Amino acid sequence: WALKELHVPASVRTLGPRFVDPHGNRWRTVFTNVSISPENRYLMVDENDVVYERGERGLALVDGARFKGSVLKTLPNTVDIRPRALASNGHIKEALLNEGLITIGEAAFRGCTGLSHVRFPETLEEIGTGAFSCSALREAYLPAACTRLAPHALETGPIVAAAAGSTVSSTLASIRVHPENPAYRMESAVLCRRIAAGGSSAHASWEAVLCTNGAASVHLPR
Repeated sequence: WALKELHVPASVRTLGPRFVDPHGNRWRTVFTNVSISPENRYLMVDENDVVYERGERGLALVDGARFKGSVLKTLPNTVDIRPRALASNGHIKEALLNEGLITIGEAAFRGCTGLSHVRFPETLEEIGTGAFSCSALREAYLPAACTRLAPHALETGPIVAAAAGSTVSSTLASIRVHPENPAYRMESAVLCRRIAAGGSSAHASWEAVLCTNGAASVHLPR
């Protein structure tokens, strides 16, 4: 793209995802410089060139394409990481997500190939589709509040060719689930989701969601 600079006037209230191609081809507009009018009440840029949107509940991280550090720390009042907000940022190796964060959006960290560690806050409730796909995430944690995982939410690693078509080589070595999480639990090396309402956890019906990388054997309950 020829565009290199973007100035956002005071009248702009929101910025959409950087990825606009509906077929999955990652056409990106990565501006080398983004400035926001000091009179803008809706948007802000932090000291690391990460763009946030102000809302009634708190801040939403909407774009981190220009972040060049290895450790990303979300601002204390952040409640939402928008879809594709940090996708394909090759600099990030660690993401320290603030307590108070509620949602990690679809493909938020997709293609962050160096990302191997994420601090998941206890306030997290939802992780979107492919939030960590094509990353190097080694461990994941689901707090008690996190009861909504979209399809492939914890899918990681590169896409590789297989006899039956393309598949994903997972990098996740372990998943921890808070013992009071009502929707998920670990059985052996498999993340399971509760699919039957009512009754105790022991008598509920469960379905297998994801197997961690390197499991030598898997035992599933009846």
